[in-house]
Amino acid sequence: MIFFDNCCSHSGDKQPLSIFRQLGRLFRPPTLFRILLLFTFLFISIVTHAVQVTLNLKSVPLETAFAEIKKQSGYGFWYEKKDIADLPRVTIDVKNVDLTTVLEACLKGQPLTYQVFDRTVVVKRKLATPPAVVPVRKALQEKVRGKVVDAQTKEPLAGVLVKVKSPPMSVVTNDKGEFELNLPNGRYELTIQYLGYAVLEVDLVTPSAEERLFTLTPSENTLEEVHFVSTGYQQLQKERVTGSFTLIDSTLINRSVGSNIIERLDGVTSGLVFNRNRTQNSQSEFNIRGRSTIFGEDKPLVVLDNFPFEGDLNSINPNDIKNIAILRDAAAASIWGTRAGNGVIVITTYSGSFSSKPSVSINVNTTVFGKPDLYQAPWFSNEEWLDIEQFLFGRGAYNTTLNNRFGYVSEGVAIMDKRRRNLISSADSLRMINELKGNDIRSQMLDHLYRNNFSQQYAVNINGGGENHKYVISGGYDGNLGSRTTDYSDRITLTVNNIFRAIKNKLEITSRINFSTMKAGNNPNAYVSPASPYERLVDGSGHVLPVQRDLRFSYIDTIGGGKLLDWRYYPLGENITSSKRGQLNYVVNTGVNYAFTNWFKLNILYQHQRQNSENIGIYGGESYYVRDLINRYSVINYSAGTVNSPIPVGEIRLNNQSSYVADYGRAQLNFSENFNEVHSLSVMGGFEIRSSRNETAANRLYGFNPETFTNGNAGIDFTRNYPVIYNGGTGRIDMGFANGYQVDRYLSYFGNLSYEFSDRYVLTLSARKDESNLFGVKSNQKGVPLWSAGALWNISKESFYRSGWLPFISFKASYGYSGNVSKDLSAYLTASPQVTNNYGIVYSAIINPPNPSLRWEKIKIINLGLSFATIGNRVSGTIEPYLKDGLDLFGESALAPQTGMATYFGNTASTRTKGIDISLNTINLKSPLQWSTNLNFSVTKDKVIEYDRDQGVNSNFITQTYNNPMVGNPYFSIYSYRWAGLDNIGDPQLYLNGQVSKSYSAVANSTNRSNIRYIGSTVPTTYGNIINNFNYKEFEISFNVTYRLGYYFRRNSLNNALIYSTGGFAQNIDYANRWKQAGDELITSVPALVYPNVTQRTNAYMNADVLIEKGDNIRLQDIRLLWNANKIAFLKKHGVRLKLYSNISNLGYLWVANDLGLDPDVPRKALGTVSPRTNFSFGLKADF
Repeated sequence: MIFFDNCCSHSGDKQPLSIFRQLGRLFRPPTLFRILLLFTFLFISIVTHAVQVTLNLKSVPLETAFAEIKKQSGYGFWYEKKDIADLPRVTIDVKNVDLTTVLEACLKGQPLTYQVFDRTVVVKRKLATPPAVVPVRKALQEKVRGKVVDAQTKEPLAGVLVKVKSPPMSVVTNDKGEFELNLPNGRYELTIQYLGYAVLEVDLVTPSAEERLFTLTPSENTLEEVHFVSTGYQQLQKERVTGSFTLIDSTLINRSVGSNIIERLDGVTSGLVFNRNRTQNSQSEFNIRGRSTIFGEDKPLVVLDNFPFEGDLNSINPNDIKNIAILRDAAAASIWGTRAGNGVIVITTYSGSFSSKPSVSINVNTTVFGKPDLYQAPWFSNEEWLDIEQFLFGRGAYNTTLNNRFGYVSEGVAIMDKRRRNLISSADSLRMINELKGNDIRSQMLDHLYRNNFSQQYAVNINGGGENHKYVISGGYDGNLGSRTTDYSDRITLTVNNIFRAIKNKLEITSRINFSTMKAGNNPNAYVSPASPYERLVDGSGHVLPVQRDLRFSYIDTIGGGKLLDWRYYPLGENITSSKRGQLNYVVNTGVNYAFTNWFKLNILYQHQRQNSENIGIYGGESYYVRDLINRYSVINYSAGTVNSPIPVGEIRLNNQSSYVADYGRAQLNFSENFNEVHSLSVMGGFEIRSSRNETAANRLYGFNPETFTNGNAGIDFTRNYPVIYNGGTGRIDMGFANGYQVDRYLSYFGNLSYEFSDRYVLTLSARKDESNLFGVKSNQKGVPLWSAGALWNISKESFYRSGWLPFISFKASYGYSGNVSKDLSAYLTASPQVTNNYGIVYSAIINPPNPSLRWEKIKIINLGLSFATIGNRVSGTIEPYLKDGLDLFGESALAPQTGMATYFGNTASTRTKGIDISLNTINLKSPLQWSTNLNFSVTKDKVIEYDRDQGVNSNFITQTYNNPMVGNPYFSIYSYRWAGLDNIGDPQLYLNGQVSKSYSAVANSTNRSNIRYIGSTVPTTYGNIINNFNYKEFEISFNVTYRLGYYFRRNSLNNALIYSTGGFAQNIDYANRWKQAGDELITSVPALVYPNVTQRTNAYMNADVLIEKGDNIRLQDIRLLWNANKIAFLKKHGVRLKLYSNISNLGYLWVANDLGLDPDVPRKALGTVSPRTNFSFGLKADF
């Protein structure tokens, strides 16, 4: 077994406890008390720290002293370099003194004064220093007065730095938030900065007699969030990153309230597209800049706090996340080597602040939305369906089933059969049929099986720190009641992050613990899809009714002479059946960072991750599933009056367990130094090892007793074919046994170099070599080197650059390789053991022949980027075209027949992707109404360049598109037969070699590609979003509109095969538009219904281009409302910042390209797949 070897029950056998019992032990009172007590002592220890500074400096510049004080205290400094440039050096020796004492000692004898505002020390000359400008006459100078206030509370802000760009000068606001500037008449650009607030850049025109009012907006982002990007290996300044990235801050993350972090990224950034209408299970939920593989892994790598996260993304609490960086090209992501080919998502959680008092943040919200709209499913009315059943009954469609006495037929067909056999009168038949017409199963399902979806989210975050310690403790609970009455899910998360400093801040020790547990449940035997539209769950008196499931009522009422178990299925009586899923996740990582000098550091990191999952399916002894299985294999001895069944009476329990364990280790050296204030060099290098183990186990227990934990499997012969009581056949009893075990090991070496010259030019180099046990010996010895190079040019800092309206512009370019892998492939001969065959022989099936030359996939990426900003950042953005080539991709190639294998997988395929990402931010209005816009625009177009497999006949492209890509077209392509209309008897016609034809087989089996039509991509090739934000005083409202363009889907239509099968009542699509008589071929493209169905005729129509629709759409993704309730006197008095917010999402489409108004995300609707309902969320966030 794979769960917690030391956690055992007391039944005598050393059996591991299930996740649910382990969680019960964890949260029982004694254990919970100990945990809370531990955190209490930790909290008390943390908050008692005060700011203490120790300095021993001899003859150093004041700037050096300030930097050391900042490092130890966490207080920032504001000063003008010219104010301290000519001052004498200082010598200071103090130990464990407070901030005031060390500042007084540091500035003793200097012509300086200081003030402390919040966590900022403002240092300035005691006497005013005239600005360094060309002298002008006093008469031409104007005194400019201003006041700076909080945009939300309107309270004055003291200590705000107000800077004039040219001539260079600055002042600091007083206790009333006021400042004065003496400026010549003219136009000036002011920058207003204050810690914890967004930077404000404004234009100022003098003369002006009025006092100007400036408002600063509190920023939920720290300076690090604004200016730095994390790659998982290092923090890089945004302005110096040569690669392609996008940074999503906490404000954007918290724009939506879902419990899944990835879902919060949908529609808020460029280059990231979500595949809502996935056409195959292997397709990733989302892609970064398209797909660059065929059979390899297409999911982006997710990095959580410096390490890859391989667990369930649902276990991550979005409220713990500080920011997310999406790395999109080789220069940004190639440091991750063979795992970066699909892009990298780097998640950084909160880590607290040094020398800060504890702060608490609470976030609570509730989301509700209605029951699913089951009436979106295209059903026939009861009357229409009974007419179709009458038609089929008259054609003998049900004769075979009726003649075998036991097979399922609908209640309507059963009435027709009774009338035909004169078992009931025509009047009785008419009365019974009319009763069926009045039933509405969907209404009863909504009343008894569905409810309004309701979810709640609670999150608490406590952070702060002392002089040498900062911390974050956060917890969260998410509860969801699904739309089906049996569905639910719960998640509990706990995160504890600590960072300790010692040895004069040279040593830094980090520890992070992320814990989560999830529970979910549903009813696997639930009534999901009715067999006919006129079934009933209850009668008029509310009594529970049975519905036919597999066998006819008339048969199960008589078989066995009353000796069998009740064989009827009662949908509302299946509450004794359930499926419970439990998951336990924890990640523990620790690190040591030691600074030998200011420019040379060692970083050692280790992480352990474990995810245990358990899925238990419980079928109660009285459930239909158990009763059906017992009856199915029963043998009746009528003379003795006994019944024997190999299936024991009692529960049937299905157990599926999995365990994922991963260990990571990394050692890294960092060098960073500035030379002569012109050159800057940063070098990073190291190695890492990784090991992961994945185990799975499954079994099925018959006759399970939950009290004694015993079962009856020993009495079942799982290799025997048992007779089935009703059809004369045989069947085997499923033992449900399965075991899996996989170990992956990696060794990697990496390095990164960055050189900067004169704050204008940046060059970067990155390299990595990966080795793994995934491939054969030859590849292991060789490994795979991956590298990238990038350059950045800050054009706006060149002496020749003189643009006044565009003060910032930079250009960057990168080139390099990242990689990709598939864990399903091996260079060794691979076989899979099969179950025993009918002759009792155990055998294996070869999955893949040996291929010692198998190697990693390589992704070559070229990226160009232009960044710009106008005055005051009124318009800013980035433009990034790129080219991605997938090389040495895993592909299927033909083998000589004498080898015994038709194909093998090797590095035989390639793809190419071209695209562009554009992000544009505008400030449209500033005050009193503030209006800003964020626009993201992306184009991604890919095509298959090489694919060696013999691609066969045309029907392979129609029905097996994604396993059989066509060279020259996108991997996710849609193909169709060429439609030639209907003939005069309502048959579909196609084009074959340019001629109209009804030779459907010839078209399908043709290898002439001109007989099929390439339509386009099935995933959007152009996509993006526009967010408009409006702020007025304490109120905010924003709208997010998304668009997805350049893709197609195949709509559903009248399917001649399905409409004549069980469940055909759900195929009411184009039924009224079908061909009915000669001449209709001129007004419709829907073929006539024929009986019996002709498969090739139906396939010809269902796969013709006449059913292709454009998927282009514009959607109102969500609306967010927010009220900053900080002016409430009680809250203001106690320092509480309160926000009340509401989100409305899934508001629907503003426009769709198809004329039928179909939902491109849900083009084929059924009871289980309908368009999502609008969500309404309400919540509050309090900080104090």
